[in-house]
Amino acid sequence: GVEILKWIKDQGLKVKTIMVTGVETSEAVEEAKCLGSDDYITKPLSLEYLEQSVAQRVAALSGDSSKEKDLGQTSI
Repeated sequence: GVEILKWIKDQGLKVKTIMVTGVETSEAVEEAKCLGSDDYITKPLSLEYLEQSVAQRVAALSGDSSKEKDLGQTSI
């Protein structure tokens, strides 16, 4: 995951990313944030939360702020 985030950043790509990982440390969250991750979800994950996070990113891309909301889990 982190390697992919580094590659995306190095390439200068403007994409929305959601990090899904089993690592739940403040250092890992900070690293993902610095590398441009839009959300950080730890395993085991809630499928409902993942669906909402994806919908939020799509809404942000389409400019539909009415679908954006606080999802209540670790978000960056």
